[in-house]
This record gives sequence, C-alpha cells and structure tokens, in this order.
Amino acid sequence: MATAFTPTKLITVDEFQNLEFDEPVELVRGEIVEMTRPGARHGKLCLRIGSALETWSTQSGRYEAIGNDSGVITSRHPDTVRGPDVLVIRKEKLPDQKVPVGWLTVPPDLCVEVLSPHDQWPLVLDKTAEYLAAGVVEVWLVDPDEQAVHVYRADMAPRIVRGNDLLATETLLPGFSISSSQLFAGI
Repeated sequence: MATAFTPTKLITVDEFQNLEFDEPVELVRGEIVEMTRPGARHGKLCLRIGSALETWSTQSGRYEAIGNDSGVITSRHPDTVRGPDVLVIRKEKLPDQKVPVGWLTVPPDLCVEVLSPHDQWPLVLDKTAEYLAAGVVEVWLVDPDEQAVHVYRADMAPRIVRGNDLLATETLLPGFSISSSQLFAGI
C-alpha cells in the first residue's frame, strides 16, 4: 500500500530528482508517496511484457520500450512523477530520438501497470486517468489474479482482454500482439 509523506511544502520535480530513497517512491501532486515493493509474480509479468514489447520495438525501429519504473512527469504545479512498470514511446517524441538519461517530459504512447496484491482499484484508476490526461494514448492494467488486461484509452470505452483474446492495437503498436493466455502462462 502506498504511504504519503506530508511535507511542509510541496516538492517540485527538480527537488525530487535530487533526493535519495531506500524504497520505491513516486511524486504525486507535490507529495512523496512510498510504494510497496512488489513480489516475484509482479516482476515476472513485467519482464514478460517488457521483453515482448522490446522485441517488437526493436523490430519496428520506430519505438522504444522502457521498463523498471522509469520516471514520467505527468503534471506540473503541483508536480507529479510516476513510474509505470513498462512504457512504449515513439522515438520521434524523444530528444534526438534517443532515450534520455533522466525522466520523460513527454507522455509515452503506452503505459503498463502490473497490479500487486496490495494495489487498490480506486488508486490504480486515478493513476490511469492521470496518465490519459497527461496525453498517454493507452494504459494497460495487468491483473494477475484475474488473468486479464484492462485496456484504457481516452477515446473509447475500456475493454478487458483475457483467455485467447489478443492484446493488440494496430493503430498504436502496428504489428504487436500477444494473447492473454501467453502473457499469463505459468503465472
């Protein structure tokens, strides 16, 4: 479960990037929020999704797949820095078409969040809405308990992918697909 530290003043992105933490944290509307370290199942799913998206993005040559809670600035004043488990961004959106050393200042095309047992749906849906409001085109909420992927876009109703359904979006990720059953095999 995430725990918020209430500072005497709101923290900015610049201040946040100079702080060091022992546990994973995010900056949410100027407040530092400690995240619970996820378990092995979470890590396995992140690796599987990240590997599939990395293989696809390398073959496409036009996208970058990035993982490991890399920071994305989703809002300013007050500032928010989120760390999606996996993200995909078109190279043309990146400075010099290269992955920056620091946090992304432009919205990715796709953010993937793998749910952990301690995650609370209202907070996860708030984060999803935040990603979409920041300009992320699509958000995947991967639910290992339900063995389903909840797909959210600002321009359409949410959909759920499960079983042999394909997780594919030709307009967003041309040529990428993976079935829900492949994604959750052995999980």
